[in-house]
Amino acid sequence: MEKNKDKYINHIISTQDVSGKDIGAFWKETIDDLHCKLDTSWEEDQLPDAALHRQEAGNIQTVYYRTSPGIYQRTVKNIREDPCDDFEFLAPTSSSYHGEQQGRSFSFGPGQFCLLDYSREVTIAQTDAQKGILFKIPRYMLEHRIADPQAACGVVINGHKGIAKVTLNFLKSIATEQNFTRQEYLAVCQQLLDLFALSLQSNVDFHMSETTARTATLRHMKSFIQENISNETLGTPMIALNFGMSPRYVQKLFKSADLSIAGYINDRRLELARVMLLSPLHQQKTITEIAFSSGFSSSSYFSRSFRQKFDVSPRELRQQSPPEWLRNPN
Repeated sequence: MEKNKDKYINHIISTQDVSGKDIGAFWKETIDDLHCKLDTSWEEDQLPDAALHRQEAGNIQTVYYRTSPGIYQRTVKNIREDPCDDFEFLAPTSSSYHGEQQGRSFSFGPGQFCLLDYSREVTIAQTDAQKGILFKIPRYMLEHRIADPQAACGVVINGHKGIAKVTLNFLKSIATEQNFTRQEYLAVCQQLLDLFALSLQSNVDFHMSETTARTATLRHMKSFIQENISNETLGTPMIALNFGMSPRYVQKLFKSADLSIAGYINDRRLELARVMLLSPLHQQKTITEIAFSSGFSSSSYFSRSFRQKFDVSPRELRQQSPPEWLRNPN
């Protein structure tokens, strides 16, 4: 199911909302929608008695739930049929979970949490009725905060003290709150993700350097800019929202590479416009249309910026003979 990143979901779901033989199918569909496609089984002849409070915005999700004993498996077949590139922090608040991922077997209970990778096979089993909280985030949001997060999958983090305790308390506060606006929810979840990242860094031995992680993040941001270059609203706020980071941190990241975000975006737009002006594929477009297609909202500003960068006006450049690779693009 394709989800709308601009929506804010905040609702309660319960198996008591359905009756009889439909309960099992209803709850399996609910689980698949929350996580991704799983093979789910419960104790023989026992239908699940479960409920949850779900919040979701911008592909970030928190769920406070109770559910019956069961086994949940993410198999190779599931991965092939329903690709999912998300991480999930799972934090039980009553009984324990037993699981396996990446060759690791692990058990964890109240006051602890574990990171799972749903792009890979995983098995989670609970032998008793369970209450807990899950925090699901897109892969790139965690990869932009810590190096090699897969190294932390299946590692149980003790949340009884220090930063991990603060993280779990904050998670519970968010998951049980019912009066957020979408903007408030996204803001507190970004802070929560920062806390989870700090907790992992304090407990897991990562091999990638901080500099390498920053370089990878910057590369992803540059790709995002290129993909959205024609969007007039492209800028620091849009980039920060997409990557789940603060605008200040995004600016700091570009500054560390001696770049300004506005300057980098402007240069990419001018380069795109230059190629379009020379290309026979865009001969029918006016200079103003090319300016707008490149993400500029003002044709006069575009012309001034173009001359300043290339020492020639857009009209003068278009009159020049295009290079061979542009005359014969095939």
